[in-house]
Formats: sequence, structure tokens, C-alpha cells
Amino acid sequence: MQGIRYCPQCNAPLPASMLDGLCPACLLKRGAAADTAPAPGASPFTPPSVAELAKLFPQLEILSLIGQGGMGVVYKARQPAPGVDFAERFNREARARYREGSLCR
Repeated sequence: MQGIRYCPQCNAPLPASMLDGLCPACLLKRGAAADTAPAPGASPFTPPSVAELAKLFPQLEILSLIGQGGMGVVYKARQPAPGVDFAERFNREARARYREGSLCR
């Protein structure tokens, strides 16, 4: 039988299902901490242009920037040989795996 584990930051008891580490409240505080924000006066992240990205991935045709957020930037790209864009391909593969029962339902 395992003993009760405690958060090393605030000493709150950790739920039995919690992996080793901080409690949910401390994780939230750490993620929202002021030191995770850009420094005052720092220029915001500017994603690479389609032309810049195309130089890094010559095997792909980078079509457009779809969107950006806190976790990154998403571009629409096409693989010239097969002529299918990645979003269509992965959507088709995900549906096929779901039908096979390979993905959790």
C-alpha cells in the first residue's frame, strides 16, 4: 500500500491518479505565472512566411498559413507527388483507423 503523496510546492495531498509532480492548482499557477509571459518590450512571435518555410521543406508545397496560437503555427501544405494535402490525408487515415477499431472510442 502506498502512502499519501504531497505536492512539493504547496504540500497539498495529491490525488491517487496524479502522476508524480505538482498538484493541479500549482501547475495552473505555474502556467499562468508572470515569468511565462513575454518580457516587456519584447517583440511578439512572428511566424515564418510561406516563402521562408518553403525553403526549409523543399519536398512540400506550402500553400498558406492556417492559424496560430499559444502552442504553435499551422500551415496548409501539399505533397506534390501524391497531390493530396496533409489535412485531407490525415483525416482520411484517422477515419480508416477508427473504422478498424485501432483508435480508442
